Amino acid sequence: MAIEYVAGNSPIHRLNPITKVFFSLYIIFVTLGLRDIFSLAIVLVSIMVLWALAGIPRLLSRFKFLFVIMLASGAIWVAAQTLLWMFGGPYISVFEFNIPFWPVDKPFGRIYFQGLTYGLAMVIRIVCIFSCVPLLTLTTSVPQIAVSLQKLKFPYKFNFAFSTAVRFSPLIFTTYYDIKDAQVLRAHDIDKMSYLDKVRKAFVPVVTPLFMSLLRRSDDLEIAIESRAFGAPVKRTFVEEFRFTHVDYIFLIVMALFAALVIYGQIYWQGYFVPSDWMWWVPSWAKPPTFLPT
Repeated sequence: MAIEYVAGNSPIHRLNPITKVFFSLYIIFVTLGLRDIFSLAIVLVSIMVLWALAGIPRLLSRFKFLFVIMLASGAIWVAAQTLLWMFGGPYISVFEFNIPFWPVDKPFGRIYFQGLTYGLAMVIRIVCIFSCVPLLTLTTSVPQIAVSLQKLKFPYKFNFAFSTAVRFSPLIFTTYYDIKDAQVLRAHDIDKMSYLDKVRKAFVPVVTPLFMSLLRRSDDLEIAIESRAFGAPVKRTFVEEFRFTHVDYIFLIVMALFAALVIYGQIYWQGYFVPSDWMWWVPSWAKPPTFLPT
């Protein structure tokens, strides 16, 4: 799978798993708090720097399909916000015509600058949130994530369910392709079927044995964990013990300071994480809107 753990000795690999879990939550909090494209772009650049430190750029081919989907979705979103902006402001008129029963009381065909910046901010926000996931999953193994969640006092059953789901996700894809190849030997080649045949009869001979196989494996897993007294109220120990280093503390302090700046900026600095006086060079139409939800 694209998000499976890759062993390494980079600075990001050596961070405490709890630090990386906090970083993922921190990125979600910060990107939802920031509303202007300049601040969000700084966050995205910082994530890309951490990608480089973790050695993720050499694995970008894994994410080719996801990048294509995000690029296409982002382009559609930005175009929709630019052309269908409902709150007025500066615009360029490329072509204008009225559409019958159009819910917006403005001609169609205007390119609104505020809609463009708002759409770009939303796209950068989503890219930031998705980009922090590989920093956790590619540099932290599933047992390490489970141990970190246990240290954070998450319920043991939740940790077990999470780690089992992540561990068995590659098995689902492997089983699917094995069944698909077996059906090809029986002259049931999905790739050569027409779109209508795929809708009518292509996936039933593949999905049915896939579900049967997964149910059989889940029964075997249930027997295995029950035979090992799963859920017994005992004090749990771990094979690996992770300790915080000076790098972890510096990382957490920087995150806390930046999060504090974001909160303070939402209250006193018009949505920026620096004093709004420093952003005098930003055009009025590029400033974060204060009348829209983030």
